[in-house]
Amino acid sequence: MEATASSQRLDRAPRELDRSLRTEQLRQDEHRGELAGRVDGRCWAEHTTEHDDLRRVAAIEFQPGLDCYKALCGAVDPDHEFSEMELKRYLFGDESAVLTNEYLAAFIEGARQFFLEGAPKI
Repeated sequence: MEATASSQRLDRAPRELDRSLRTEQLRQDEHRGELAGRVDGRCWAEHTTEHDDLRRVAAIEFQPGLDCYKALCGAVDPDHEFSEMELKRYLFGDESAVLTNEYLAAFIEGARQFFLEGAPKI
C-alpha cells in the first residue's frame, strides 16, 4: 500500500512539473508579445502614422476590460472608412495579423511613448 502511494506521488510529479513549465512558457511568451508590441507600436509611430492618428492613439485611456483592437481601430479610423484588412495593413503591415490584447496594449503604449517624447508633427 505504501509503495502505491509513493508511486502515485511520483506519477503526479512529472505532470505538475509539465504544468509548471507550460505556465512559465506562457508567461515568457506573453512577455515577448508585450515587448514586440511595444517595439512595433513605436516603429509604427515613428515611420508610418500621421500625427493626428498618433495623437488619438496616445489618448486611448486604459480601463479594465478594454478591447485594445477596437480602441486602436477607433483611434486611427474614427469615421470607419477602412476595412479591417486595410486597418491591419496600416497598423501592423499584415492584413492577416492575429494579435493578443496584451500585444495591442503594448503597441498602444509604444506609440504613446514616442508621442510623449515629442514626436514631430508629420
